[in-house]
Amino acid sequence: MGGVLLTGGAFGLVRVWEAERTEREFRWQAESRVQVIGTTLRSYEESLYAMRDLLDASADVKEAEFRRAASAQLARHPGLEALEWLKHIAQSSRAQIEELHRGADGAAWFIRDEMGGAMPAPERKDYLPVLYREPAAGAQALIGVDQFSGPHQRAIARAIEEGEIAATRRIPLHDGAPADEEGLAILLPVFEKGAKPASAEERRAELRGVVRGVFRLRDLALHTVAGAEARALDLRLLDRTPAGTEPHLFSLVNGHYEAVAPPEPLGAGRGLSAVLPLSCAGRQWELHARPSAAWLAERRTIYPHAFLAAGLCFTALLASWQRQRHRRAAEIERLVATRTEELRRAQAELREDVRVRLAAEQRYRAFVEQSTEAIWHFEIEPPMPLELPEETQIDYLLAHAVIAECNDVCARMYGRERAAEMVGVRLGELMPRSTSANIAHLREYVRARFRVVDSESHEVDRQGVERVFLNNIIGIVEDGKLVGSWGTQRDMTGQRRTEQALRENEQRLRLAMEAAVVGTWEWDRRSDRLTWSDQLREILAVTPDENGGTYAAYHARIHPEDRKRVGRVFAQALVRGEEVECEYRIVRGSGETLWVVTRGAVRRAASGEILGLLGATLDVTARRLAQEERAKLDQKLQDAQKLESLGVLAGGIAHDFNNLLTGILGNASLARMDLAPTSPAQSCLAQIEQASQRAAELCKQMLAYSGKGRFVVQSLDLSQLVEDAAPLLQVSVGKNAALKFRLASNLPAVSADVTQLRQILMNLVINASDAFDGRSGVIEITTGVMRADAAYFAGTNLAPVLPEGDYVFLEVSDNGCGMDAETQKRIFDPFFTTKFTGRGLGLAAVLGIVRGHKGALKVYSEVGRGSTFKLLLPSAGTPAEALPADTRALETWRGSGVVLVVDDEETVRGVASRMLRVSGFEPVVVSNGSDAIEVFTARCSEIVAVMLDLTMPQMDGAETFTELRRIKPELKVLLMSGFNEQDVINRFAGKGLAGFLQKPFKPDALREKLRAMLG
Repeated sequence: MGGVLLTGGAFGLVRVWEAERTEREFRWQAESRVQVIGTTLRSYEESLYAMRDLLDASADVKEAEFRRAASAQLARHPGLEALEWLKHIAQSSRAQIEELHRGADGAAWFIRDEMGGAMPAPERKDYLPVLYREPAAGAQALIGVDQFSGPHQRAIARAIEEGEIAATRRIPLHDGAPADEEGLAILLPVFEKGAKPASAEERRAELRGVVRGVFRLRDLALHTVAGAEARALDLRLLDRTPAGTEPHLFSLVNGHYEAVAPPEPLGAGRGLSAVLPLSCAGRQWELHARPSAAWLAERRTIYPHAFLAAGLCFTALLASWQRQRHRRAAEIERLVATRTEELRRAQAELREDVRVRLAAEQRYRAFVEQSTEAIWHFEIEPPMPLELPEETQIDYLLAHAVIAECNDVCARMYGRERAAEMVGVRLGELMPRSTSANIAHLREYVRARFRVVDSESHEVDRQGVERVFLNNIIGIVEDGKLVGSWGTQRDMTGQRRTEQALRENEQRLRLAMEAAVVGTWEWDRRSDRLTWSDQLREILAVTPDENGGTYAAYHARIHPEDRKRVGRVFAQALVRGEEVECEYRIVRGSGETLWVVTRGAVRRAASGEILGLLGATLDVTARRLAQEERAKLDQKLQDAQKLESLGVLAGGIAHDFNNLLTGILGNASLARMDLAPTSPAQSCLAQIEQASQRAAELCKQMLAYSGKGRFVVQSLDLSQLVEDAAPLLQVSVGKNAALKFRLASNLPAVSADVTQLRQILMNLVINASDAFDGRSGVIEITTGVMRADAAYFAGTNLAPVLPEGDYVFLEVSDNGCGMDAETQKRIFDPFFTTKFTGRGLGLAAVLGIVRGHKGALKVYSEVGRGSTFKLLLPSAGTPAEALPADTRALETWRGSGVVLVVDDEETVRGVASRMLRVSGFEPVVVSNGSDAIEVFTARCSEIVAVMLDLTMPQMDGAETFTELRRIKPELKVLLMSGFNEQDVINRFAGKGLAGFLQKPFKPDALREKLRAMLG
């Protein structure tokens, strides 16, 4: 009894498990059908979006372009019946559109209603006629029919109102089609600016038209059940969209398509069924499903009955039955798992296929837009017949091939910014027929039946520059004619130029190697035998008996400082089996040191054992010396450029500072003249004058450094100058420093400024005194004549290009602390000092004075042994003049008349005015050259002299001087400046300049200049 009960319970459990498994498989089958239908519908919608992208890319899409793109979509989606372009046309444009689309034979074309037959449609605000359709065969009656009056007008209105894709109810595929040849139309609005407008009114106003796609319900249904499980389910697809009149779309019973609705709902009288929702372009569908009888029968097993039969002999066969049950259960689970995995893989493959198709479409679009290569499309209007002769075809392509589209990369290759600028350009404008490479390229294209790979062309860009392109082209042939070409190209101009340069360099290198003398050698590791070529023995200046014949003998000839490094390089090459390259010095048999470069390679046996080295040695002494010389020249040039830049800065600062000092010093001097000698303010003003004079001296040093100091050139005897300055030098050095003079007699004269040379001498002596650092020492001053050549000048500091010959020198040496190499590099930098802060312009000023006198300066110094500064000046070729005294007696003199003062600094104008009044003159002041010309023109007869600033904005002193002298040639002009007097005088040589006044100046200096000018 227990066995029977157990058997009955097992029978019921198996039946329940079997029912649950069947229901799970049925649910999965139904959901898979919904996913397949949804995926298929989305692919149909994607085809409409692809057509909309084509329409968005061009304001006026030609019928051939539309049909070509539509054909590709129809081939990709077999369920599509047709693709149409419904163009939105306003009443005002109707006549123009109808005339534009009149047939080539003159046949009339007009917009008509759905039911209007051959009659034109009545006048309305706007129309939506079918403009293009693919396929066009058999559907000529649809072209021109206004869809605003047709059966789809409600769906069209919804699509425009919402700006989204919309579907119609079930429709016949064409007039008179049977019931099983029905389908649906999907409508996608296209707007003027591409993006969907925000409001319904804007969408209506910016509507360009509607893309309509018609697909077959039969294909949709049969695609749904494709596969091994085609007859598993009976399906019915219903349209549940509100206000729908015909809900039935199609039915599938036992795998057969039925367009007519069945007499009873699916699942009537049966317990297992499903209703699943589905959305299609704004319409709400339902998929009703039930399992077919055959499928259910396949799901029923004998397991319940087997369990029932086995229960009858439960007691006797209990152990065997238990083992059998476990095996069968495991087998069932395995079968279920296997079947589930197969279904899962099938579903995954289906999803992957959909994803791959969408990704391929996206990659194609991204490829064109983001490609680094140029992509272009030529159209040939009219198309080229293929039976034309070869040369005629080449001429035809150059004349009739026109760019229809390309990407921005292509436009930039031809010197344009955007792809739109290339549209309409003919091939002949880009590819000159006179270039033989272009004819060869086109001939290859024609002979290969309009398909070439990596063919080179020589074309011209917008600026007429020749460019080299590598092309891949495929032609489009229709009806025996070439209608266009697609292609890509890469710009090879830079690469071709590089290849040409490489060829030229290789040729130059080959010639150089042929001309060079290179010695070769070979070393056998086992025997330590080193074999030299005759060229190497010539380089090393040894005879065959002197080479030693071993590596050790050669190694001994390497310079001692390089020997260890070279040995390490060769040892590493032998250990690692690498090539060796090394530059080092070697001592020739004559004792001369050479720089050589040795390159070698390892020699190996067939077993891989290293047998030795084989290489060549090249004498690079000349190159090495040239590099060292170039490095020295580069350093000199950098130093010169640095000092030149700093000199310009120092000169500019000193010039502006001199203008300020003119006001300070002049006002202080005038104030002292106005005050009584016993006034308490006299001492304060005297200190102001003293500080101003010190600042003026600093300006002189800055101007000297910049090479724009005040030079009063005369012929001088250097020995006499040192003798006259000796008393001042004795009191300037410390008590621990002893001066020693070695002055040559009868020296040739030099052309120089005595004040500037005194400054050089003073600075060098004071620097030498500071070098003792509290210790006792000797400063020796020497003069004489020496011969200097180019080699000597190469070691001087910033020497100009001076001719070889005899030069007068002044040498100041000391036995102080000396300088290291790093300090010597910086001693001429402004404000560099090894002493306390506030020093550092002395040597910089010395260098500026030397440069201004076209001389040279050489420095010798060793740490702990002292320093020597030697100044070289060219001979003047004239006798020496007597040196002027350092001080001059002030003279009392007064003049009369009007003096015009021209300066852009208000302070200078004020001080000059007061000084002129003190000297008896009536001043008239202006701030620029233009005002000076105007005032002088008005008062020419009463102005006796002009004080003119050299540097002014707009109209400078030189221009003003020229214009004033043009008005009155005999006019006395006193030029004022903080720059070099000699440069100014040279600039105005022969132009009648009456005098020069250095800023800053005191009343006595101005009075003396005026007295010299006016008498």
